[in-house]
Amino acid sequence: MLRAICLLNFVLTGLTGYFYQSLPQLAPGINVHGLIGVLGFGYTAFLHFLITPPRYGNWSRPLRSLLALTTLVLCGGALLNQTWLLNGAGVGGLGLSIVLVWQYRRGPAGWGVHHREDLFLQTATVISLLSWLYFLYSLNFTTFWLLECPFSHILLAFSFPLSLLLFARYVNLLRLSDQRLAQTVTVLVGGVLLLFAGLLTQLGWLKTVSGGALLLLIFLYLYRALKLRNPALSVAFGGLLLTGLSGIWYVLAEHWQHAHLILVYHAHLAHFAWGVYGIFYLLLLDAGFSPRRQLLFLTPLLLALLMLLPGMIYQTPGLLIAVLMLFWASGLCLPLVLFRKR
Repeated sequence: MLRAICLLNFVLTGLTGYFYQSLPQLAPGINVHGLIGVLGFGYTAFLHFLITPPRYGNWSRPLRSLLALTTLVLCGGALLNQTWLLNGAGVGGLGLSIVLVWQYRRGPAGWGVHHREDLFLQTATVISLLSWLYFLYSLNFTTFWLLECPFSHILLAFSFPLSLLLFARYVNLLRLSDQRLAQTVTVLVGGVLLLFAGLLTQLGWLKTVSGGALLLLIFLYLYRALKLRNPALSVAFGGLLLTGLSGIWYVLAEHWQHAHLILVYHAHLAHFAWGVYGIFYLLLLDAGFSPRRQLLFLTPLLLALLMLLPGMIYQTPGLLIAVLMLFWASGLCLPLVLFRKR
C-alpha cells in the first residue's frame, strides 16, 4: 500500500504544481503543492526505503500500511484545506514515528553496508519524530515563548530524513571510511539543526554559518564523485550544491524585492535535483537498471527542471505543460521499480 501511495503522491505533486494558483494556501509560505511534494512523495519514499523486515521484523507490514493511510489523510487534508484532517494525520504520524524509533533494529557489525547505513537512518527516525512534533505545534500555534513557529518550516524538517537516507547510500558508493562517515553525520545533523535554529531565531549569521558548513561538506563530496568519475553522483551533489548556494543567496538577499523568487528556485532545485533525482536513482539502482536505462528516466526529470526555472518567471502555459509531461515521463520508472517482483 505504501508503494501505491508513493506513486499517487508523485502524480499529485505534478498536478498540484500545474494548478497551484487555484489551490488553497495552507499557511504563509506553504501551499498544497509543497506539502504533497515533500511530505507526500518525498517522505513516503523515505519510509519505503526505511521500513524493511531486517530493520522492523514483523512490524514492517503494519507500519507500512498505517503510514500509507496517514499520508493519504495528510494529502486529503491539504487538498480540502481541512485542519482537523491535518491534525489527525499529525497525531498518527507522531505515534507511528515513536514506533519507528523504538522498534529500529541495528544490523550486526558483519552486516556490511547496512550496518554503516544505521548511523544515518536511526538518526533519521529521531528527526522524523521531532518533525511531527513541530508539525502539530506549528499547525495549531504561531509562537513558542518569544519565537515564531511558521508552519512552512515543516518542508525543511521533513526533507531532512530523506537527505540522511541519500547520504547513507551515497557514502558507500563513494567508498568513504568509517571515520569520514561519522564526520558526515555530525556535520549534517549539526548543520541542519543550527540552520533550523537560525530560522526560528531569525539570526542571519547563524543561518549563514550553518549553511556555509553544509556547503563545504557538499563541495567535498562533489569533488570526490568527480574524482571517482561517477556521473550519477556528480549530478546529485552538483544539484545539492546549487540548492545550497541558492539558499545562501536567499538569506543574503532576504529583504530584496524579488527574494521570494530565489526561495522558490531554491525549493524546486532541492525537490528536483536532489530529492526526486536521488529517489529515482536509488530505486533504479536497486532494481538493477543499467546506467543507460537510468539515463532514460533521469534525463526527462532534469530537463523538466531546466524548463521550469524560466517557466516560473514567464508563466507560459505551453512551457508549464511541457514541464508537467517531462516530470511524469520520468516517473514512468516508478511502476517498474516499486512493483517489481523480488
